[in-house]
Amino acid sequence: IAFRRAGLREELLSSYEFIMCYRHDRKAISDIVCHWTWENHLYQIVDRIIDAIDRSPPSKTGGLFSILRDLLQLEDTYQTERMRAFIGSDNDGIMSVIRKNASNKTYIQAVITHVLTLGRAIPTLGCSMIEDSGFS
Repeated sequence: IAFRRAGLREELLSSYEFIMCYRHDRKAISDIVCHWTWENHLYQIVDRIIDAIDRSPPSKTGGLFSILRDLLQLEDTYQTERMRAFIGSDNDGIMSVIRKNASNKTYIQAVITHVLTLGRAIPTLGCSMIEDSGFS
């Protein structure tokens, strides 16, 4: 018997602990996130992944950025909103993480390297970072 609970998907996608399961199987978490997010306004998942990046040491952020790449490449109705959530501003998104950790050279170097890699992998995102944010 299939168990369904209203809001379970939303609860899991907004859970830091769920995102951190990527340490066990990044591909599985990425597949689940992308499947549940396809054509769905649940782009707060981007905030949870950014929160996980903010809480992780530089050496552990690669898998999280890999999930972000898969998520931001989804070409659906909400792709632009997910990209905006990723870029953010001074108070949210990846820009807030960069500003908050500006004094930690090792951390910032790792994060900026991953952000630039994302911008190259997803040209629309790269253009948005240049046009609409403090990246320029």
